[in-house]
Amino acid sequence: MMLTPMLFRRFGLNMRGTVRWTGEEDLEGETENGTTFPFHTEDSPNPVQMVLLAHGGCSLLDVITGLKHRMENVRACWVELDSDRSETLPR
Repeated sequence: MMLTPMLFRRFGLNMRGTVRWTGEEDLEGETENGTTFPFHTEDSPNPVQMVLLAHGGCSLLDVITGLKHRMENVRACWVELDSDRSETLPR
């Protein structure tokens, strides 16, 4: 089955968001429900770090869901992430 835009809408797979430039190199993200968050600021992750963390978060949620079905009393779980980034453009 080919996933077309209509199928994405039908199955709820379509997500929307907005990224705004807020000055210098600072960015702000906004989810479709209106939640906003800064990134690429002095005090927040840059876009590539956010992709890495998002990947880890998705994987961790899958693991937690699986553990809760097999074990009682799951008290802690984490994932440690390590990646390499090119030093030359495009990075």
